[in-house]
Amino acid sequence: MAGNPSSGSPFLTADLWAKSPPSASGLKQTGYPLLPHLLDVAAVASVLLPTVPCPVAVPCAESWVVALVGLHDLGKASPGFQRKLGRSHLGSYRLETDQPDRHDIGTAVLLGDALKHQGLHPRAALWLSHAVAAHHGHPFTSHEIEKWAWDPSLAWAQVHRDVVQGVITGTSATGELGLPSDSVDRSAFLQWLMGLTTTADWLGSSEALCRWERLVHWQDDPSQWFKQSQSLAAEAIHRAGLVPSPLPEPPDGQTAVRWALGSERRPRPLQNAVADLLDSLPDEPALIVIEAPMGEGKTEAALSCTLGTRGLYTAMPTQATSNALFARVAGFLERNQGPGSRYRLALAHGSGGPEAAALKLRDIGLGTEDSPVRAGWWFSGSKRALLCPQGIGTVDQGLIGVLQSRHGFLRLYGLSGRTVIFDEVHAYDTYTGGLIERLIAWLHALRCRVVVMSATLPASRRDALLQAWAGGDTTPASALPSDVAYPRLSWATPGAVQASSFAASRPQRVAVRPAPADISEIAGQTAAWAQQGARVLVVVNKVARAQSLFLRLKDHTPATLFHARFPMDQRLAIEARVLGLFGPGGTAVDGHVLVATQVAEQSLDIDFDVLISDPAPVDLVLQRQGRIHRHPRPRPQGFEEPVIHVVDLDEPLPREELSDFIYDRWIVLRSIAWFREHRELDLPGDIDRAVQEVYGDWQPDDPAELLEALEQAQVKHEADLLAMRSQAMQAALDSPEEWRIGSNGRPRIDDDAAESGALRFGTRLGQDSESVIPLSPADLDDLESQVEGLRGRYLRISHPQLIEAARTAPLPSGWRSLPGLAQHRPLRLDAEGRVLGTALVARLDPDLGLVVGDLQ
Repeated sequence: MAGNPSSGSPFLTADLWAKSPPSASGLKQTGYPLLPHLLDVAAVASVLLPTVPCPVAVPCAESWVVALVGLHDLGKASPGFQRKLGRSHLGSYRLETDQPDRHDIGTAVLLGDALKHQGLHPRAALWLSHAVAAHHGHPFTSHEIEKWAWDPSLAWAQVHRDVVQGVITGTSATGELGLPSDSVDRSAFLQWLMGLTTTADWLGSSEALCRWERLVHWQDDPSQWFKQSQSLAAEAIHRAGLVPSPLPEPPDGQTAVRWALGSERRPRPLQNAVADLLDSLPDEPALIVIEAPMGEGKTEAALSCTLGTRGLYTAMPTQATSNALFARVAGFLERNQGPGSRYRLALAHGSGGPEAAALKLRDIGLGTEDSPVRAGWWFSGSKRALLCPQGIGTVDQGLIGVLQSRHGFLRLYGLSGRTVIFDEVHAYDTYTGGLIERLIAWLHALRCRVVVMSATLPASRRDALLQAWAGGDTTPASALPSDVAYPRLSWATPGAVQASSFAASRPQRVAVRPAPADISEIAGQTAAWAQQGARVLVVVNKVARAQSLFLRLKDHTPATLFHARFPMDQRLAIEARVLGLFGPGGTAVDGHVLVATQVAEQSLDIDFDVLISDPAPVDLVLQRQGRIHRHPRPRPQGFEEPVIHVVDLDEPLPREELSDFIYDRWIVLRSIAWFREHRELDLPGDIDRAVQEVYGDWQPDDPAELLEALEQAQVKHEADLLAMRSQAMQAALDSPEEWRIGSNGRPRIDDDAAESGALRFGTRLGQDSESVIPLSPADLDDLESQVEGLRGRYLRISHPQLIEAARTAPLPSGWRSLPGLAQHRPLRLDAEGRVLGTALVARLDPDLGLVVGDLQ
C-alpha cells in the first residue's frame, strides 16, 4: 500500500491491472491484476528452465532468474499504462495525465532502478533490465529510453518497491545478482534470458494461467499464488510440446551411426569416420565439417551427431529441399525413440508450419496422437517454429536470429543446446554465407553442436566457417587444416582445429564433352539417347529454357519437366514422380528425359545415365554430375561410363544469356576454362581439385578472348564480393564477443510484415519475390470451401510486373482469416489460366507451369 502525498488517499498494488479482460466478459475496467500476472509468468519461467537450460553457468540463483522474468511488466505500474483501460483513478488516487504509456520501455527504466537498489552494478542492472524488457521484440536503444520521461511520485515509487518485493517473495529469490564476466558467456546468457522471458510471457498470458475465475483465490500471498501457478504452468508447457524428449545417447560412435542408418544398412567409410570422430570428441560444443562426394551418406552421418543432444534442426537451402528431407528426419526420430518418448517435429519455412508437417507425417504413417513423431501445433508461425525441440526447415529461419529482427533472440533461444545441421552449404552466395558464419559464432556461444555438409566446398569458405566458430579463441586462420586429402572431416573444439581424410566408397572416371546451346539440337540429341534406352538428365539454368526444351520433346519422347515455377502441390507430385522413375529401384527402364532446372541438383537421390548441363559454376556442375551413375544398375549400351556434356564448352565464350542474372560471370568463365583443360575426371579427388582451383589462384591457359572476358568479369566479381561482405556485416548482429544489448542503432526488420510477404527478411540478396496462390474464377465462387486445395497450390514469383499485379490486386473477402492462405497473395487468373492485372503475357499452363512471356 502506498499513500498519495497530495491527497492522502492510498491505493494498493492490487488495484493495478496488467491484462485487459476478454471482450465478451463485460468487465470493461476490471483487468487481470499486475502482481498475479507477474507471478504467473515467473511460474512458467521456473518450469521452463530445465527444458531449455541456460547455455552458460547461471550467474545467480535460478530463483533470481525466475524473479527477473516475472518483473518483465513492471512498467505497467505507471499512470500512462493504467489509463489504457479507461480508468481515471486508482481507488481515490487520480491518475496523472499525459504520461508515457510504453510499458516495455518503462520496465527497462524502472527495473533498472530497482536492480541498482538491490546492490547490482549500474551496467549490469541496465543490461538485465533491457533483456527482460525486450519481450515484445527488441532491446531498446539509449535514445528510446531517453524519450520515456516520467518522474514517479512518492506514491508510485512505493508501489514499485511493493511490486518488486512481491515478486521476490513469491519466487523466493535469494542471493546476489550478477552477470557472467566473460563477454561471450554474457552475450549468450542475455540472449537466452530474452528468449526465456518472451516464451514465459506468451504462456503466462494465455488462458492456461490468465483465468479471471482464479482471482477469487488470491489471498495477498505471493508464495501461495506462485506455487499454484507452477502447477498450471507445467500443464501448459506439456500441452504445448515444449518439454523435449531428448535424443537417446548411444554408448559409442558406431552405435550412433547404426541408429542413424537403421538395421538394414551398413556404414560407409564416411560414416565410420564420423563414428570414430564421435568417440574422440570432448563433451564440449563442436563444429564438424563433412566434405564428401554426392551419395556418400552425409545426411545419416550428420544425424548420428545429433544423438545424445537436446534436439536437432536441419537447415536446408530451400523449401523444396526441406520438404524432400522431412520424411527422412521423421523416420530417424521414429527409429530412435526412447521409452515413452514423443517427439514434436516442426517444418520451419514460409510455407511450412504445423498443418504442413502433420500432412507429411500422415503420408508416412506418423503424426497421430499415439505416434512417436507428431507435429507441434503450438509452434505455429516463424517466431515459434524454432522453439520446437526437433525441426527441419530453411536456413533462413535460423539466420533471422542474427538479423536486426523482432524476436530474433527467440530463435537463438530455441536453438540453444541443440545440434544444428547445415546442408548443401556451398549453395549460398557471399552475403548469405557471411550470415551463416555469424550464426555459427552465436551457436558456439549457445553451446550447440554444428554439422556442416557439402560435396563442393571451397577451402576459403570452409576456413571461414571454422574461424567463425573459433571466434575469439587463439586459433589463427593459418593454423586451419589445408593439406588433408578429400574426402575429409574437419572439426573445431575449444582451442583446437583438426582434420582427417577417409576413403570414398565410389571412385569414378567421368568424361567431360561439349554440348550445343541450341534447344532444338539438344532436343534431337536427348531424344536419340532416350530411344537407346538411356535415362537422360538435362539441367538448364532458366525456367523458360526448360519449358521450351520440354515442348520439343513431349509429343514423341518420354519426358518430364521439373522446375520451381509449378504450384507447390503439382511440384511435389512431379518430385514424387521423378523419385519413382529415377530414385533407388526407379521404374524408368525404357529411356526417359528429365528436363530440369537447379531443383534437380540438390538433395535428390536420383540416378541417370548421361547429363547435359548449361554453363554454371564448377561446384554446381559437379553437383549435377552427382545425379548420373549414382546407383549400381545395368546401363544401356553406349552409356556404360558416366559422361557430362557441358553446353558451349568448346565455344570461344559461353553465351552470357545462358547464365546471366543467375550466376557470377567470372566464376562461370573460370569453370568453363577449367573443364576445357580437364576432359577426364577422376572422382572423388578431382571434385575437390576443381573447386579449390576455380575458387582459388589457378590461372587458365586459354585463348586471349576468354582471358580478356575474365579480366573484365573479375572487376565486377570483386566489387560484388566486397559489397556482399559489407552488407552481411551491416545486416547481422555483432559477434558474441562484441555484442552489447541495446547498443545497436541499426534499422530493425519488421518480421510480422516479412512473414506476411510484405517485406523480405534480408537473409538473401537478389530479386524481390512474392509467394502467391493462383486463383481461377471458379476458386472465387466459394473460397472457404476451396481452402484445403488452395493452401498447397502456392508458388514464388520474381518477375516485377507479376509481383506488382499480385500486391496491388484486392484480397478476396475473408482471405486474411483463412488458415493457409493469409501468408500468400492471390494471383488472379482468367478461365484460360492467363494472369490478370498486368500487361505482361503470362499464364499458368497445366503441363509447363507458370509461363512468363513467349517461349522460343
